[in-house]
Amino acid sequence: MKKTTKPLTVRQQYKKDYDRLFKEIGRDGGLWSQAVHAIHGHKCAICGLPSQAAHHFFGKKAYPSVRFNLDNGVATCKTCHGIKIHMKGQTELARDALISRIGQDRFDKVKKLANEVARFTLDDLIAIKEELLAHLKGKGVGAD
Repeated sequence: MKKTTKPLTVRQQYKKDYDRLFKEIGRDGGLWSQAVHAIHGHKCAICGLPSQAAHHFFGKKAYPSVRFNLDNGVATCKTCHGIKIHMKGQTELARDALISRIGQDRFDKVKKLANEVARFTLDDLIAIKEELLAHLKGKGVGAD
C-alpha cells in the first residue's frame, strides 16, 4: 500500500526553504566561501599559495550578524588557516590581510556590526544569495 504524505504547513515549508538556503550560502564550499575565494583571486591572503579555506575573522557562531558579510572573509591556504590562525592563534595575520583589502574604516564597521544581534529571515537569505551570486558573476565565477 502506498503511503501518502501530508502537505507541509506554511511554517514547515518556510523552515525547509530557510534551512536549504542557509546551507547553500553558508556551508563549506557554499556561496559565501566561493565569493571570498574569488575576492582574493583564489590565493591565500596571508602567504599567496592557492586558497583552500574561507576564514571568518569574526567567527560565524560567536558573531552571526556578520556571518555572510564578505568584509568578514579572508581566503587562506590550509597551513595559514589551520596552523597559523587556529593552532597558533595568529589572528593578526588575517586581520591585517582584511584591513589591507577593505581598509580600516570598513573593518571598524564590520567590527561594530559583529556585536549586533542578528536574526536572518528567509527574505534576508534570499537577498544575501542574490548579492553573492551577483558578486560571483562579476568575478567571472560560475556558481549554480
